[in-house]
Amino acid sequence: YHFTLPKRYLSDASLNFYPDMLISLIPQQMEMLWTIAICLDSAELAQIFNYSISLLILCWIYIIGKKNNLSELEQLIAMILFYSISTVSSISSSGNIEMGAALFFISGLYLLIKFFDNFYWPDLIISGILFGMYAATKLPFIAMVLILLPFIIVTLKNKKRTIIFSFKTVVVFYASVFTFCSFWYFWSFYHTG
Repeated sequence: YHFTLPKRYLSDASLNFYPDMLISLIPQQMEMLWTIAICLDSAELAQIFNYSISLLILCWIYIIGKKNNLSELEQLIAMILFYSISTVSSISSSGNIEMGAALFFISGLYLLIKFFDNFYWPDLIISGILFGMYAATKLPFIAMVLILLPFIIVTLKNKKRTIIFSFKTVVVFYASVFTFCSFWYFWSFYHTG
């Protein structure tokens, strides 16, 4: 059903609410990215796009391993373990959205941790946007992003940051998250009340 909505959006030449598909009310992050490939009349290209996302996740695993001083062998083992999980290999070759969600999550988390190392604000904003993309991939994922709040507060406390700095960090991060994913929520509210 993940490819059904992009096809219907393209046939209607607009985003619409479909009463027969209640899933059209929830965020459609990955589906919208697949729409580009389906627009070229190629479901295969959409599948290749999904497979490419799994390769990008492997790159992130390598980057995170390198940042944490893992040896080349340990990094290779981490990548093989990730990809050898039967769910991962299955999802990477199908039209499921979880692979894209994993990419947004791992890249957002990397930038959030990088922000805690150098307190470079663009890292925090881009991390928030990536977590917003993650939250817009599947409805329950917004709760996962909210669960990051204690992690952010404890990390800032351990880094001996002021309360004002911590408050500013939380506001900037969650503003970045919700600015991105709120488009879908406003769109759903507009169409359904």
